[in-house]
Amino acid sequence: MTRSSAQGRTDAGHDLFKGTTKKRKAKASKKDTQPPIQVGEHGRYQIKSGLLAGKFVARAFSKPPTKARGMIAEATGETEEAAITALHSAIDAREVRRNEDRRTDPRTGTLVPSTDEYVEAFNSVNLTRPQRAMLMALSLAEEDGLAEEKVADAGSYKSPNSAKKFWQARVV
Repeated sequence: MTRSSAQGRTDAGHDLFKGTTKKRKAKASKKDTQPPIQVGEHGRYQIKSGLLAGKFVARAFSKPPTKARGMIAEATGETEEAAITALHSAIDAREVRRNEDRRTDPRTGTLVPSTDEYVEAFNSVNLTRPQRAMLMALSLAEEDGLAEEKVADAGSYKSPNSAKKFWQARVV
């Protein structure tokens, strides 16, 4: 039996794994005593709630499969249900406020999202370098906008049709 074999190490008093089972069990028992985190949803948000530092907390995040990170809103309550209800109210109030902040495009009559909404939307998707370049060009054009050819050119596309095909392929 060689000294490098598992049996050789234990026979020679060199058990590298001695005691690790007890440590793992001790850590697992601490996790078992913590209350679970509840996961739900409200509108386009994922809600996570539970007991945190002696308080019931509910937090809203962007719903998967988005790659967005970070908390959107938070609420606390005497019970977990109260925290969730308070969070739902905060989210609903936020949506109403955002709808009121939208402006109407005079040419089309459609509502245009606020800057905050655009920031949240762009933070929730992964954009390619050409997509970022096209959006940057549009943002610099401001209210005048850009022709499709200029937008496609900003993303280094040969034509507006090739830019559209790329965007459609990424959305689906």
